[in-house]
Amino acid sequence: MGFSAHYDYRGIGFPVGVQMKRRVLASAVLGGAAMLAFGPATQASATGSYSGTTTSPISTSTPGGFTNVVQVTTISPSSMTQTQSATSDGVQVSVSVPAGTFSSPVNLVFTAPSNSTLNSDLPSLGLGAYVTVGGVAVTIENSDGSLYSGTFSKPLTITITGASINPNDKVIELLSNGTYTTISNVTYGTGSVTFTISQDPAFAVVAPVAPVVANANPAATVSTPDGKGYWMAAADGGVFSFGDAGFYGSMGGIKLNKPVVGMVATPDGKGYWLVAADGGIFSFGDAAFYGSTGAIALNKPIVGMMRTPDGKGYWLVASDGGVFSFGDAAFYGSLGGKTLASPVVGMVATGDGLGYWLVDSAGNISAFGDAVSYGSLAGTKLNQPVVGMVRTPDGKGYWLVASDGGVFSFGDAKYYGSMGGTKLNKPVVGIAASTSGSGYWLFGSDGGGFTFGDAGFFGSMGGTALNAPVVQ
Repeated sequence: MGFSAHYDYRGIGFPVGVQMKRRVLASAVLGGAAMLAFGPATQASATGSYSGTTTSPISTSTPGGFTNVVQVTTISPSSMTQTQSATSDGVQVSVSVPAGTFSSPVNLVFTAPSNSTLNSDLPSLGLGAYVTVGGVAVTIENSDGSLYSGTFSKPLTITITGASINPNDKVIELLSNGTYTTISNVTYGTGSVTFTISQDPAFAVVAPVAPVVANANPAATVSTPDGKGYWMAAADGGVFSFGDAGFYGSMGGIKLNKPVVGMVATPDGKGYWLVAADGGIFSFGDAAFYGSTGAIALNKPIVGMMRTPDGKGYWLVASDGGVFSFGDAAFYGSLGGKTLASPVVGMVATGDGLGYWLVDSAGNISAFGDAVSYGSLAGTKLNQPVVGMVRTPDGKGYWLVASDGGVFSFGDAKYYGSMGGTKLNKPVVGIAASTSGSGYWLFGSDGGGFTFGDAGFFGSMGGTALNAPVVQ
């Protein structure tokens, strides 16, 4: 048996004999992008001799590539509850073994997964919007190193603790055949999630990962018309303005039915709209209200918004590719009703407003109306999911950005640099192009801003404690 737990993706796995199906706890959190780091395998707190090897006992068919054994701990029969844990980057995974659970010594073998493998496996599971940021697996073996094949006389308690864990996280069971089911017997505390297992001890746990909300809007949506300022919007409706961007109001401090997922500025930059996950629209400054889906039962949440060129209408897009048009925004088609391998994360309108692109977390592009496809990331193995898209000023190209800050350019869009390969405090959630198209900004969920090309830096919220993460 084995278990896997993870930081914003933590795994715990217990294989029983040769039956290595695995449960994975996957949670949705707007969290950080720190990677877990482990040294060589060590013998820890052993009360018996360990004669196993440091070869990973995790089935190679289990998603995530749990191959790096980092610690071995022995649990001997006891009249008291015993708790063992592994900690890295401030995230702790604990296993509590009640007295009398095992009649002979067993070993807990902590194993780290391959984070890039975990990330690349998620889209095929329909979890392309989630982000893996690290993990550790623990397998139970007999003292001679063979896999434990018995049953538990008492349930074990698994607790994963980390600042990013919250009750909005979801828990899933990941099986070695590449499918998963949702686990419901979990309890959330302040920065923690706990569950017990008493039957079928083969499982893996992947804890809080971040389904990141995309920006996916052209420069005018977050930057001012002259490119000398920009806005950031947070999930609680808070708005932060920098440079020559004016503040026209926000929803900060007001209880929302659903979190804000996007922001669009008016053509003259003297107002903006905020859109929530239920399609509720909040207008400020000279932004007019043309309707919303706030009172409509949606199949999937809204993930992006785009305005028409004259600002007298807008589109909303949901994660299932459904498109909703209001005001003078015309409907040119959608992906609604189709089976998608990865969720849609945003949309971008063409310059004349007679078409638009939809982008999903795997980097697939769908063009409608007069929008032309200039390429995509279809079939490309990504380290992290795509979260945003922005077009060039003439609409003959576009950039895609992933949550790790990687930037991909197509058509006449030029590459000016990225944050790919750089350790980030929090994931990137959006991209905006400079007015000239010779540069772009990347924005992190902590409010950090990164500039490339001729995009100017006018300030950020990086290093400031936010009530809610920035969503674009």
